[in-house]
Amino acid sequence: MEPIFGLSSGEVPMESSASFPIEVYSTPIALQANMAIHLSFIVLIAYKPRLLKLSRPEVRLGSDSWHAQKIAGMAVWNHFKEQFDPLFVAALLLAAQKMTHESQQMALLAAFRDIEAKMGIVLDDQITRLEVIWRTFRHDQR
Repeated sequence: MEPIFGLSSGEVPMESSASFPIEVYSTPIALQANMAIHLSFIVLIAYKPRLLKLSRPEVRLGSDSWHAQKIAGMAVWNHFKEQFDPLFVAALLLAAQKMTHESQQMALLAAFRDIEAKMGIVLDDQITRLEVIWRTFRHDQR
């Protein structure tokens, strides 16, 4: 269930989709499986006890923002209608809360509008909540 094409966010041209990592998948199920992995890591990181040492040192959880960017990149770079099931949309809403740069926020706003158009899911309340969170980030940058 590896992507058929991938670039890390450092390799992505600056003008393209807010520099989210590019991971293109061949099937919606591969995309959803990888999204579930990244969502699981976000939850594990959020609830990992501070003093807990991992039993295997080679296991790295990464950061929750890195996993959030991976989920966001999946939504921006893949265009299967089937990818936007309720779990994927919920994971994307969670990931979107961690996006601090305005270009990332605008790319995700476009993705949410695309979800609304393709799936008929109304996300107005969730987008309004995200915009309040995002305004806080923009206020901190000034």
